[in-house]
Amino acid sequence: MKNLLLFALTVVLLNCHEKQAPSLKSPVAPDPRLDFTIVPGERVGLLTKDHCSKADVLAAYGEYAKVDQVDVGQGLRAKGVVIFEGQSHRRVQVYWTPAPISQRPGFIKIDVDRMAGGDSDWKLENGLTIGSTMEEVEMQNGAPFEFWGFDWAYGGRVANWNGGTLAGKGVRMFFGASTGEIDEKIKGEGSHLSNEPLVRQASPKVVSLELTFPVQKQLPACLAEKVRELAGHKSIFTILKMKVGGENLYRVRNEEVTHEGVDYIYDENCNEKCRWVSFQKPPVECRKAYLNGRWEPVWEHY
Repeated sequence: MKNLLLFALTVVLLNCHEKQAPSLKSPVAPDPRLDFTIVPGERVGLLTKDHCSKADVLAAYGEYAKVDQVDVGQGLRAKGVVIFEGQSHRRVQVYWTPAPISQRPGFIKIDVDRMAGGDSDWKLENGLTIGSTMEEVEMQNGAPFEFWGFDWAYGGRVANWNGGTLAGKGVRMFFGASTGEIDEKIKGEGSHLSNEPLVRQASPKVVSLELTFPVQKQLPACLAEKVRELAGHKSIFTILKMKVGGENLYRVRNEEVTHEGVDYIYDENCNEKCRWVSFQKPPVECRKAYLNGRWEPVWEHY
């Protein structure tokens, strides 16, 4: 009898031990592709400033990414890569400018389907995201900033971070008014400050983000001075480099208030070779001498 009782007790103890024993299964590692953190100028999810070519994007996101048409502004579309297609709160459009050829995207665009509503999973490391108010963006920037008036092709886009913490880091934001009516004084191509009373009355919120990885290489002294001048009063400009006949030439592209960018070509001593408004045909001497080669981005400021 004692042996029988001892056997029964042993069986009960073993069963209890089995029920209480921790699982030996390893925890499932999170999918790194579902990291939606943006570090301005450094990374957007898995895309970094050193790994952001089209091949890099397709390899990093696998079945979540595919070559497709993307929005490039003013109703136009071009070939790029779409990540998380069909998921409005996660969707990303990546576009590479055909000329000059660059491994870095012309932009990484994040927005949401306004008809469907909802927020975006993507957030800057400081917490800013789609739906953030103009006051919140201003607070994180540490200073009022300029943006283009509403209701036109570039309406609501930040024009100048005015030396704030977001300046020069490849962050473009577009704002939309939250109120039903917008005062005529803050519509159109003129720029406005984020803290103007009429602007605040419209309760603007972020409706889309465009991110880049700005290139900033060493420049000749006179070009470095031009960079300082442009950075002081313009938000977006690019400097490209090309060698022609053994001479290094620099193409400076900056945006005017009307967004008709002006291109200048200088030599290393900032002697002007030619200039033209981007939306116009370049002068014949520019086309023949300077526009048939490959320009390399050497400085970008957004």
